Amino acid sequence: MESFLGGGGRIFDFGFLSLRMYLFIISLVVALVLILFSRRKVDISILTLLAVLTFMIVVSSIIGFINQAKTAMILNDIKPLISIYIILFFFVAIRTTEDVLFVRKLIMLASLILAFSYLSIFYLLNTSRINFISFYSAVSSTEEFFFRGNFAFFYKGFIYLCVGVIFLIGQSNSKIIVMILLLSILLTFTRGFILSVASVYIIYLIFIKRKAIRFLMTVMIFGLAAWLGWGFVNNAKKIDRNRSDDERIQQITEVRNHATGFSVFLGNGFGVGIPSRPERMEITYLEIFHKQGIFGILCWAMVLYVCYTLFRKGDSQLLTSFFLSVVFVFIQSFTNPFLNNPIGIYLISISVVCMSVLVKNR
Repeated sequence: MESFLGGGGRIFDFGFLSLRMYLFIISLVVALVLILFSRRKVDISILTLLAVLTFMIVVSSIIGFINQAKTAMILNDIKPLISIYIILFFFVAIRTTEDVLFVRKLIMLASLILAFSYLSIFYLLNTSRINFISFYSAVSSTEEFFFRGNFAFFYKGFIYLCVGVIFLIGQSNSKIIVMILLLSILLTFTRGFILSVASVYIIYLIFIKRKAIRFLMTVMIFGLAAWLGWGFVNNAKKIDRNRSDDERIQQITEVRNHATGFSVFLGNGFGVGIPSRPERMEITYLEIFHKQGIFGILCWAMVLYVCYTLFRKGDSQLLTSFFLSVVFVFIQSFTNPFLNNPIGIYLISISVVCMSVLVKNR
C-alpha cells in the first residue's frame, strides 16, 4: 500500500531514510533469508529480469566512471534502479492465486483512495475552503506534487488512478468506479495520462480482444472526446504548457548535440547529464539513450519481452490486467519518468511475480 499510495517515496520521511527505504531494506533481508533457508528456486522470468538490469547497472556505472562522472551522480542514477531487487520479496510473499487477487484488491483500494482524496481536495481548493498557499507550502517540499496553476495538481502516485482503470477494462459491472477514476484523471490535467490510458485500451481491443468493429467505434469516440475535451485538459489559459514543452525540446536538442558514435551504442554512462538536466530528464527514453545508448534501450525492451512471454502463457483477464499495467508504464514513460524509478519498477516487479503465479496455477 505504501508503494501504491506513496508516490516517489518521499511523502513519509523518518530521519535519514524514507519509509519506503526502511520497508525495502527489511523486505529484502526477509526475502533473502527465506529464499536461502527454504531453498526455493526463483522463477526463470525473475532471474532473467534481475540479470538483465544488474548487468545494465554495472556496465553503465563503469562507463560513467570512465567518463569521469562524479561518484555521487553515478550513485544517484543507481539508487532508483536497485528497487528491482524488491521483486525477491514479492516472490516469497505472493505465492498463490489468492495472493494475486489480494494484490488486485489493494490496487483497486489504493486507486479509489487516491481518487476520492484528489476529488475532495480539488473541490476544497476551488471553493476556497482550503487556502492554496497553505496547501502548496505544506506539500511542495516533498517534490511529489506539481501544480497546475492554483486550482489543480499532479501527484506522482496518481499513476495508480490509471492502473485502477486498466484493472477494470473488460468488466461491465464497474462502470461507476471507472467513471470516478476517469474523472479524477481528467481533473489532474495530465495529457500523458489521457493518451496512455487511451493507447492501452486500443492495444487491448486490437491485439488482445481482436475486435475490429469495436476498435473503429472506439477510435471514433476517442476522436470526438479528444476534439471536445483536449482544450479542457490542455487548459492553456490557466496552465503554462509552453514552458514544459520547450524544456522537452531543449533536452532533445542537447542530447543530440552530445551524442557520439560510442554513446549512441553504450551511452555516456551513469552520472553524465546535460546542461539543462544534470540528473533526471522528463522523457525517460531520452535519458536512457543519453546515459546508456541503444544498449540501455534494449535492456528495458528485454524487461517488456519477459512480461510479454509470461502474458502469452495464460489467458485470464487478471493476467491481462497486470500485463497492460506494465505496457502502460512503458507508454507513459514517453512523457513522464516512471520506468526507471521506484514507482514504475515496483509496479513492474509486482506484475511479473503475479503473472508468474497465475501462469503456474492456471
